Amino acid sequence: MDQRILEIRPVKDKFGRAGKWDFSTAYTYAVARAYPLEGDLGIDFSSGNSIQILPLLASVSAESVRSTHVSADIFDPQGKLILHFAEPINKDGLQISGRKILAKEYGEKCKLDPRAMKFGPVPRASKNPTPRS
Repeated sequence: MDQRILEIRPVKDKFGRAGKWDFSTAYTYAVARAYPLEGDLGIDFSSGNSIQILPLLASVSAESVRSTHVSADIFDPQGKLILHFAEPINKDGLQISGRKILAKEYGEKCKLDPRAMKFGPVPRASKNPTPRS
């Protein structure tokens, strides 16, 4: 634990969930006094800032195998409309409405190579590979 770092969380969001921030909301904080861990005299100073929590729906795009000239506003009727969320969502709990929606599917994510997550070079194949039979 690093006692120089203070993590701040809200009491609850607008849905009553403890420790959650509301999307699309600006929060402001101010710090005016702090007490050193080994001392009893407060140090007065003025510091603060504001933060902006992004909307849950980060962006909307479109995809088509027939055209590259598609967007959320103009897209291929045989294509897909893609919703990009700011955090992972439960698609089965997502309430979405619209005329004749066929399916809700998660997007594809590339499989990560666990070796690439380590610091340093990726191990290379042996210079003397075993001959194949």
